[in-house]
Amino acid sequence: MERLVTVKNHLPSSKGLLAADQILKDWKGNCLKIILNRPKQYNAITGIMHLELLKAIEEANNSAKICILKSILAGKVFCAGGDVKSFVSLILNESVDLLAMQYNKVMLEMARTKPVTIAFWDGIVMGGGVGISVNSDIKIATENTAFGMPEAKLGYFTDVGAAYFLPRIKKNIGLFLAMTSYSLKGKQAYQAGVADYFVLSKNLPTLEAEIEKLSLDPTLSEELIRETIKRYAEKIPKIYEGEDLIAEIFHGQNVSEVLDKLKQKSQENATVKKWYEDILKNCPLSLFYSFESLKRGKTLNLHEVLSMETYLATKVNRADFLEGVRTVLMEKGAKPNWSTTFEELKTQKPEDYFPEKLALIDFDSFKPSLEYNLAIIKKYGIND
Repeated sequence: MERLVTVKNHLPSSKGLLAADQILKDWKGNCLKIILNRPKQYNAITGIMHLELLKAIEEANNSAKICILKSILAGKVFCAGGDVKSFVSLILNESVDLLAMQYNKVMLEMARTKPVTIAFWDGIVMGGGVGISVNSDIKIATENTAFGMPEAKLGYFTDVGAAYFLPRIKKNIGLFLAMTSYSLKGKQAYQAGVADYFVLSKNLPTLEAEIEKLSLDPTLSEELIRETIKRYAEKIPKIYEGEDLIAEIFHGQNVSEVLDKLKQKSQENATVKKWYEDILKNCPLSLFYSFESLKRGKTLNLHEVLSMETYLATKVNRADFLEGVRTVLMEKGAKPNWSTTFEELKTQKPEDYFPEKLALIDFDSFKPSLEYNLAIIKKYGIND
């Protein structure tokens, strides 16, 4: 427990959590722009931001023809993920059930948005930032994009619907990203098939203005929007470097089988050797969680995946998460002391973490409470 308290005390304070609207809304014609607005925290997602996003989605569904997701930090950060300070406080003291349900309700509602939704990934897109935007109708990458799911470094699992979208990326690149914690930078996000277009950052404002005008066009359609974006998009090959090698290695019956293939191939291939070495720095149990969740997610819809991930959030090893936070965010470069070795992964049982029969969560009936979120802020000094 002493280590856990130490981690919390050394994390940056979330001071100013309620100092300003965390979500800005800007109407231009029939286009609603939802703008992430926690610049000092790189738009890290909080419980309050969950509520503001849900309100913005409701407004978009009622009146908008187009919805644009963007950041106040255009060119630098779209969203760096969840607010780790808040999450550590809850891990230390609370059940994560309500937080996971609230988080995943937002992911589901963002995916269900009625207007044509366009995400401007002009900067870092990590974790929760991926979750709120990856199911948009159109994703635009720029040279500033850094798309990633770094949870294996943090001793957690790839959540926010990752078990739905990662296995649907071509050539097993999704599992590759989950196990390595690598980021897709710039054109790579398009080449891997995660982003739909690659547009230079300097051209986004002009494109945005055109999209705003389109929202007033009575003949508006997603196809018309795409035709407009294509005029600004760079023409580059849609091939991710090493994708065939990734397809060959990153599949199997279990994560240990993938690790064995990596070990064997690393002896003859320098690229694979680098992948393998980087994977061995990550949390063994995180690789297990993510492999098993992606394996199941291939045949599940998003609602089912988010229900599964809500269950898994209550089963993960919390000590590993705190160890990941310590070595990644506090004592950068320190060697983590994970709870499980790579050899011990062979004895892990999926049934200890995943339900035998998946029960769907009724996210529609679940109503996140402002009172609950404010109480959490007050109780744990997240706003101090």
